[in-house]
Amino acid sequence: MVCAVCIAILPVLIVGCSLMSAPKPAQPAPKPAEPGPKPAEGPQPAAYFPVAVGSRWDYAGIGNEYAAFVRTVTFRQGDKAQVQDDNGGTVVASVFRISANEIKRIVSLPEFYENRSLLDAKENASEVLLRAPLKAGEKWDFALGTRTIDALGVEVTVPAGTFKQVLKMKVTSKGSDWVTYEYYAPGVGLVKKESGDGKYTVSSLLKSWVMGK
Repeated sequence: MVCAVCIAILPVLIVGCSLMSAPKPAQPAPKPAEPGPKPAEGPQPAAYFPVAVGSRWDYAGIGNEYAAFVRTVTFRQGDKAQVQDDNGGTVVASVFRISANEIKRIVSLPEFYENRSLLDAKENASEVLLRAPLKAGEKWDFALGTRTIDALGVEVTVPAGTFKQVLKMKVTSKGSDWVTYEYYAPGVGLVKKESGDGKYTVSSLLKSWVMGK
């Protein structure tokens, strides 16, 4: 004789076993991660703008007492680097964002005389210094004017020596005849800067440099 308790428990066991043996519904496949910006082919902007902490560049000046200056890289974290220019009269600190395709100034702070990081400071600038593809004729606007890649493969001689495969950048200013040419050497950075209006010229020429680690 089957007891009443066993008869009562039996349906529960049958249902429980059925639930345990039922196949689980298929889970949707995870979405693939969004790919980041694909680096452009050819030379990359970062090759012309090294930012290892401790790097230092000394420039001689011609045409203006403040054309001579010292550039140093003071802080670096992730894709940001802090660069400071000291011309003997003032110090300007800038934070650059370094990506696969461009070098962009996102913070600019004049009269900066402190030894502290600005990497997390609120962005107050938006100026692309270099942008891929690096080829003659490429240009883009920024708040104060237009930057144009004037030439590649240029040879430049300054007090620090002769540099080849230099990128020549032309910078024009809105509402002004003032034109600046910047010369960037791969693995070194800015080696020459020349500004003028056709009548007056100011130059900054690399004298020496030391790369940080």
